[in-house]
Amino acid sequence: MESDAQSLTREQQADKLLQEGLAADRVELLMRLDHIGFYRMNGYAHTFRERGDNGAALPRFRPGTTLRDVWDCYRFDRSLRLLFLDAIERIEVSLRSQLAYLHTQQNGAYAYADAQYFPKWKGYVDIWKRVRFDSREVNRSEALRNFYERDGGAHQYPPLGIAISCIELGPLVYFFDYSDKLAVRKHIVRAWGIESAYISSWMHALNYLRNDCAHHVRVWNKQFFKLPQIPKYSTDRRWYCEYSETEQAWVLPASRHRAQPCVSSHSPACFMFVCRHLMQRIAPTSSWHQRMEALLHAYSANGGDLGMMGLPRHWETHPLWTGDAVPGTR
Repeated sequence: MESDAQSLTREQQADKLLQEGLAADRVELLMRLDHIGFYRMNGYAHTFRERGDNGAALPRFRPGTTLRDVWDCYRFDRSLRLLFLDAIERIEVSLRSQLAYLHTQQNGAYAYADAQYFPKWKGYVDIWKRVRFDSREVNRSEALRNFYERDGGAHQYPPLGIAISCIELGPLVYFFDYSDKLAVRKHIVRAWGIESAYISSWMHALNYLRNDCAHHVRVWNKQFFKLPQIPKYSTDRRWYCEYSETEQAWVLPASRHRAQPCVSSHSPACFMFVCRHLMQRIAPTSSWHQRMEALLHAYSANGGDLGMMGLPRHWETHPLWTGDAVPGTR
């Protein structure tokens, strides 16, 4: 349906949506289609379509669906992406800062440029070539440009504190991964309050989420395939608590053998809890969680379905969100 619609004129695309039951002013609909395109618009409109017996979307909208409904969903997703980018930026900058500082303290500022620094990492030195040879990178980074103008004759590569700010998040996470024989990972594990395997998994997953957000991919109801690993029950029980209507509180299940994660690792909700955990450690005074709560509450109050994000009911009082311990645990 979408591929067929792409060959239609803008006016035909608008008429198609109107014929399928979308209540809209045609002039406004044409303007929206001009600025975000049919494919992107239909991605958000898909949520409001009627479903067949097999759950597949039908070529008609639920009665009463308006362009405003679809546009509110689009605006909500855009705000959600910006909040995710805000958290990921702080987390990424923290990781860069700690890796640069800790490696420099142990081995000096220039040891990293040797291929033997991480001998098992094939192509390791290749990730640093652009900080030496790529003039575009030098021109983009004022710190890098100043270094080569001042000290370029004494060193082939800049100090790690400058170089590490120029590599992408993916290689940065591998830099963390290959730091396993040094005390670096142990220090970050203590600071972030989570085991190194989960830090690695979370950062690789957040890298994919960041790319989605930066390229304006719809994320609010996406099923992700690069997944953050959910900690085991023995590592962090909060991921396995469930809401008790009787106690009006989050509690652990009666048997750990029946314990199931409170969110799916495929869902945006899981990424929310991951960001919240790390933000509590990295930026404990940040209002990020309050801004996220305000956004989700406003969307829900306007009729939005937060269940499509994978969020459980009473999510804002969940111990993973509040930072509290589960009753009965330490």
